[in-house]
Amino acid sequence: MLKNPLLITLIWAIFILIICLIPGDNIKNINPINIPYLDKLIHFFMYMVLSVLLVSSIRRSSFFSKNPNLSYLLIVLLAIIYGGSIELLQRLEIFSRNSDIIDFMANTAGVISGLFIYFVLKKIITKILRKA
Repeated sequence: MLKNPLLITLIWAIFILIICLIPGDNIKNINPINIPYLDKLIHFFMYMVLSVLLVSSIRRSSFFSKNPNLSYLLIVLLAIIYGGSIELLQRLEIFSRNSDIIDFMANTAGVISGLFIYFVLKKIITKILRKA
């Protein structure tokens, strides 16, 4: 169990922001073996982790316990808006980056997959703990 899930979530969100706003000239050689769509896989992974961390951060809050379905929806919306905002920031000339709708779609798929993974892991862990 995470000691301070909110802090870890904030650090991860800042990490995503920094990675996504590094000027394009500084990350040319991120794919030296030329894996197709590696950048999309990275976007997917970063946002999958973000959504799992967001659930971990708020699952013990009183709002979450009273409104779990609304909480999951808010997590998805928050993470998608965050990803979209970063894509829009990349359009600014100061970052020397390009905004990409496919990156946004990879972010969104990662968020939804992360929530799904959270539910699957929660179910597996619950079954294991019941047997113990």
